[in-house]
Amino acid sequence: MSKKAEGYISSMRKQICRLGYITPLIAAIVVAGYFVRPTLYSLHQRWTQWDGPYSHGYLLVIVCLSMIAGRLPGLVRGRVVQWRYIPLCIGPALIWSFGYTTQINAISQISIPLMIMTLLLPWIGLRGASRLLPALFLLFLAIPVWEVLLPILRTITTHAASMAVKSVQIPAYIDGYSFSLPAGTVVIAGSCAGLSYFLMGLVLSCLNAMHRRLGKKDAILSICLLVGLSILGNWIRVISLILIAYYSNMESPLVEEHGQFGWWIFAALFILFLLLTRSMPERPAKNETDVSMSWLMSMSPAALVISVALTVSIPFILQNRTIANADYRMVSDSTLTPETSGKLLGDLNIGFQGFDQAEVFTLNKNGRDWVVGRLVYTAQAQGKELVSDINVLTTSPTDILAPVMTKYGETQVEQSKDKQPKLLMWQYLVGQTHASKSWNAKLSQFFETLKGRPVVALWFAMIECGDQSCDEELKSLASGDIPLDYLIDAMRLYDQSGD
Repeated sequence: MSKKAEGYISSMRKQICRLGYITPLIAAIVVAGYFVRPTLYSLHQRWTQWDGPYSHGYLLVIVCLSMIAGRLPGLVRGRVVQWRYIPLCIGPALIWSFGYTTQINAISQISIPLMIMTLLLPWIGLRGASRLLPALFLLFLAIPVWEVLLPILRTITTHAASMAVKSVQIPAYIDGYSFSLPAGTVVIAGSCAGLSYFLMGLVLSCLNAMHRRLGKKDAILSICLLVGLSILGNWIRVISLILIAYYSNMESPLVEEHGQFGWWIFAALFILFLLLTRSMPERPAKNETDVSMSWLMSMSPAALVISVALTVSIPFILQNRTIANADYRMVSDSTLTPETSGKLLGDLNIGFQGFDQAEVFTLNKNGRDWVVGRLVYTAQAQGKELVSDINVLTTSPTDILAPVMTKYGETQVEQSKDKQPKLLMWQYLVGQTHASKSWNAKLSQFFETLKGRPVVALWFAMIECGDQSCDEELKSLASGDIPLDYLIDAMRLYDQSGD
């Protein structure tokens, strides 16, 4: 057999052994991915927004996972399973579960790269993990949490554009992010901050440094160079668009559609980056040691099963706890008179969205007519959650008053400013827990769901005031004459008898 054929067979043998070892780990990651599929779908939605800042997501994940898979054989050869790292698999499961139950996508998305790391740790250890850190770090650049940089990037872009406009003496009135020109106004919106170019520059420069095996100093220098060029390119784009808008009297097509224009500038600067860094010395590749089938023996099936079980344990429990979610306590108090919820909610200008069931009742207590109700969420999701910044008790203007204490904790109190003022009271009902603060309600959701009580609701009560200042009602509230305990007790979701 020729040496060329022997080399080819040896190379194929290495690849087969590498694939044989990595396949169980890939299967483990796929199993974990199945249990966190709602989060993976949310990432898919962001990564397929081709004009968004995370359109690089799929490409980045494929490259990073390929790099991890390629380096694994050299990291695990001759090692035994390090059992002490296996309990760490429960950490990402807890992080994902908290984000999932509280509908905070960023938290559940951050847990995905951490799951991959903890599944690998028993076979590569901390020293091996340090070799994979660059690739694992890059995975975080595909997680949609980098909007925190938008205000900074937007501000420095505005300052750069302002200096450019003043230097060329274009007549423009600059107010914040707006540039008022004689023919119209150009606004530096969030999409003009350059986040997509910043992230793409960071990703490409890191991949370039890893691929070329640059030294630490040269790697840092090259990364800073391309990130700086990416920011500069966005400044050139914004300044050019202002000039184009001015000289074309706002009639150029680029004024309305300039996404592709920015990427052409980025491409030109990326070529410049490659030319500037081509002389940086590359470290020689390490000789790859021979691959043997003994790698397959170093993977303990028991350790793999335990790692996966710990990773998916809490997600599995949560998903089963939320399946049978219609077992909450129905309102059966005979003193409450059911009302047509749709009409009454419209009259009250209720500002909550996404609830699955609205239950509204009237009650005559101490000669006064009350409206009391709860908006029930039997299933929650991102954009369809109880606790959200967009959810307000009423869309009418209100004054927030001091909360009052009941046997179920604090109850929030607001006074509407309608022609016929109303006194409004509300609480979050989270499983068996009562909360008035958003953070407390979010935290309670996790523990209540684990206990099999995933249903949540907004409890509210309303009474029309006798005068514009609601003096009589506020005095009754302070003295305890208003039966808040009774009204909350009648509308609670779960009985208080144990877990």
